[in-house]
This record gives sequence, structure tokens and C-alpha cells, in this order.
Amino acid sequence: METDTVERKKTGQQLSHADQEQYQKDGYFFPLRIFSTKKAAYHREQLENLEVLHGSMHYKVKPYLLMKSAAEIANNSVLLDAVEC
Repeated sequence: METDTVERKKTGQQLSHADQEQYQKDGYFFPLRIFSTKKAAYHREQLENLEVLHGSMHYKVKPYLLMKSAAEIANNSVLLDAVEC
């Protein structure tokens, strides 16, 4: 699966029809690598730092207002291109 994911990232290809159906049904698709390991670690660190100040962000509304990196994730072009139906 990782090779397929890497190829999709290189080409900007959308998810397969079956993957799109799963995304529509469940509201998520996994795995879809959109960041390098280093960038993913950065986003995790930002979340953990925010949780120290504000408590758990689990099920918080509009976390992107407190955390710029949440907005970066939500607006990532690789992610948006993959799930665009």
C-alpha cells in the first residue's frame, strides 16, 4: 500500500473509487501520507504544546483557530486532491 500511496502523492492522483466510497462512508481514509516524517513530527509537537495550555483538543470545535498547523493540515493540497470527489 505504501508504494501506491507514494505514487499517488507524486502524481496528485485521486483515491480509487473504492477508497472514495470508504472515505464518504466513514469520514476518513487511512493511510494517506501527505507529510514527511519531519513535518508530521512538527504538527504533533504543535498539538502537544497546545494541549499543555488548553487541555485535550479531542473533539474541540475549530482547533485551527488556536493552532496554525491544524489549518495547514486541513488545507494541504495533497490531502484535498486525494479526497476530492
